[in-house]
Amino acid sequence: MRLGPGVWALTVRHVTDTAPSDWVSPRPPTLVRFAPTADPEVQEVNFTVVTADAQVTGTVALPGGGVPGFTVTVALRNDEGVGIEVQTNPTDGSFAARVPHGGYKVTVVPARPRTTSGRR
Repeated sequence: MRLGPGVWALTVRHVTDTAPSDWVSPRPPTLVRFAPTADPEVQEVNFTVVTADAQVTGTVALPGGGVPGFTVTVALRNDEGVGIEVQTNPTDGSFAARVPHGGYKVTVVPARPRTTSGRR
């Protein structure tokens, strides 16, 4: 891959979220720096992935029990903050994420959080 001058954060992740993958990258992005010169510069970065041998499934529902009418992202992160994000199914609020076995903190983030207006 060709990159211009500056600092770049490189990582490896799935190309698509439509089919669960059986691997994840357990590390945060690797930073590489390229000087602003005309001389060619080459850096090699290797990535290690681990098998996603567990699956977390669930459903996100509104307080009244209905399905959110907007996109919801579910993030699963380990103690180091590394993990995966998936979006809920818009028709039923369900989600599924393949992860390596272990403990995870689950965070649910609506794309359109409830807002209130200052006018009545």
